[in-house]
Amino acid sequence: MDLNSRSEFLFNKRLFLPTFNFLNSTNFMTQYLVTGTDYTSEGALDNRMAVRPQHLEMAKKLKASGNFIMGGAFLDEQGVMRGSSLVLQFETKEELQKWMDEEPYILQKVWETVDVKTYKIAQI
Repeated sequence: MDLNSRSEFLFNKRLFLPTFNFLNSTNFMTQYLVTGTDYTSEGALDNRMAVRPQHLEMAKKLKASGNFIMGGAFLDEQGVMRGSSLVLQFETKEELQKWMDEEPYILQKVWETVDVKTYKIAQI
């Protein structure tokens, strides 16, 4: 691995996770904060859990392609999953739209609402 390749990744010793160094990246991608809030109807959690393997498989593909930065479920007071937040990055809005058109939680009606905001991770 040459110096330029090595400098694209930092090691966060507190979290023990590789963190992409966006400041040194030669391929600029726009970052997005995506928040999906689940349906609250009866059976919504069962639907989430049934679709979850497909959603996680999509996240793995995004990670492998460098589009997934971080994500996870948010929980209610009882610790039950009620939605998701993800930080993703894409080179074009068309790539973002393609992901949205293929995301299982959207297609299978797990997320009732999806909010997408342009985002920038702080470099601290």
